[in-house]
Amino acid sequence: MDKSFGILFKNIRNNNLYSQAYVAEKLNVSQSYISQIEKGDREPSLDFIENAYQKLGFELIIIDIEQEKELLFKMLNKLKPYSIKKIVNYAQHLCKE
Repeated sequence: MDKSFGILFKNIRNNNLYSQAYVAEKLNVSQSYISQIEKGDREPSLDFIENAYQKLGFELIIIDIEQEKELLFKMLNKLKPYSIKKIVNYAQHLCKE
């Protein structure tokens, strides 16, 4: 990931009027960790990205396709087999359109 992730993260945080301290507290990380991510000095973990979505509703575009795949698989592993089948069927339906 490059600086564009940090810029996106900072923009979303600012648009929600959240301070770095507030976000850090909600995501159980230090404020300096948030600052480093926003500056592009540190690459966020997949857990961080997932928590930002789940706890704060931040929809973050993942730049690296391999990280995107890893996060998708991690999320799918939390679902029941029936739910995965429904998602696959829906995706196949969308591809036909």
